[in-house]
Amino acid sequence: MQLQTQHFKELSAYNQEIRSIKHDLKNHISMIRGYLQNNQINNALDYINRFDENIQQISSLVFTGNNTVDILLNQKMFLAKQNNIRLDYNILIPNQFDIPDLDLCIILSNLFDNSIEATSKVDDKYIELKMNIYKEQLFISLSNSFDGSVKQSSNQFLSLKNDKNTHGYGINNVKRVIDKLHGTITFQYDENNFTVNILMPIAKTNQAYQINK
Repeated sequence: MQLQTQHFKELSAYNQEIRSIKHDLKNHISMIRGYLQNNQINNALDYINRFDENIQQISSLVFTGNNTVDILLNQKMFLAKQNNIRLDYNILIPNQFDIPDLDLCIILSNLFDNSIEATSKVDDKYIELKMNIYKEQLFISLSNSFDGSVKQSSNQFLSLKNDKNTHGYGINNVKRVIDKLHGTITFQYDENNFTVNILMPIAKTNQAYQINK
């Protein structure tokens, strides 16, 4: 649990860094506007080129309205991009619900880490995340490409991480949280695709935001 708490603190720090970049970008835009108003076209172009990497990073950010999901998804999007993984998502969730942030962090971070590891073994690298509310339950579905190799022990799925000492810990942590929240988790796979489906009961809510890519 201490490690999970530390991980969530790191995610929060990452989110703060992103907010800082966004704030600075507004100042950069003001500088560019000033150059253009003074007809200093070359200076404006030079400024844009120097901060192009920052602009691309901001343009890839996801805002679902739910702070915990935003922090996690943006961090994992960054990791996916670094590893040349296509990440698609379709999310329709409330900005708040009664699943504790730490529990949601454990679920999403472990599922994403396993997916990113699994895609490293194949040429067609993709991850697809779906989140929505179904009959007062939070539905999470995470699919990824993989090499068709499934490791099991006593009918339990194990992580595909290279470090054998950590096999199964991530999935076991996810299952522990889902059991505590009275939810369910199922696995589906074929030779090219692995999918985890999760349902967890939540309090009734009417406000939701949708994003997709």
